[in-house]
Amino acid sequence: MEQISVGIINFLNCMPFIVPFQEWGLEKINLSLGYPTLINSLMREGQLHAAPISSIEYITNKDEYILMNSACISSDGEVGSVILFSKCEFSELRGKSIGIPHNSATSIALLKILLLQNYIYSDEVEFFTHKYDKTLNETLNQDFQAVLYIGDSALIENNNPLNHYYKYDLGLMWKKLTGYPFVFGTWAAQKKWAEENPEDFEWLKFTIENAYKTGLLKHLDKIAEQYSEKLQLSQEIIKDYLTNKIKYDYTDYHLMSLDVFENLYNDLTI
Repeated sequence: MEQISVGIINFLNCMPFIVPFQEWGLEKINLSLGYPTLINSLMREGQLHAAPISSIEYITNKDEYILMNSACISSDGEVGSVILFSKCEFSELRGKSIGIPHNSATSIALLKILLLQNYIYSDEVEFFTHKYDKTLNETLNQDFQAVLYIGDSALIENNNPLNHYYKYDLGLMWKKLTGYPFVFGTWAAQKKWAEENPEDFEWLKFTIENAYKTGLLKHLDKIAEQYSEKLQLSQEIIKDYLTNKIKYDYTDYHLMSLDVFENLYNDLTI
């Protein structure tokens, strides 16, 4: 039996996929976990057959991929885990230094698009990479005027009652700008593999959709208990994040949002 190499992001928002995959023990799937830019790289190099790749990876290399419209990772407004923390208001970021995460691609592009919509060009801001090696307070008091956090780190700081910095939720900002949900990650497969293995491709699409639905229906309490301890957040916050903020279904609106994102991203490179 030839295995299917599947990559997945090791963040809380992918646990509704990961837990069922692990519980089912599917011998047909070889599962690899990693941060977003690593999964993007492995897909680009052809080392994975399918993964929830960053939207920026899809739109910049779409000839290499085929969308699996059975699931995505998105928000229809507030996302809670892609946050710009700042010492000043968003409109005042011109000339400021911004820390951007080493493990992200789509969120950085989204931030630059939102800055441009506020008439702040990328060359009017200093961007520096950060690796979450300092506390948020240290980062904003020693290194940057603003810093972009994604994933579990962002979720923790967004729910920190002692955090009194300006907080800008990029999912909410996109919704206000375009009216569409924002797609942070979209399940896609290597086009060549999908064309050569149509039955495996269709089976994987079905399995992915079944996984997140099973994860939310049957394993939500388990995930909440595990991550409540890991992130030191209440189980209620974890459950709200996975059921109200993160959206997994894939609709025509998500496809239209990807098109808008691609057009606005292209404006950055003109």
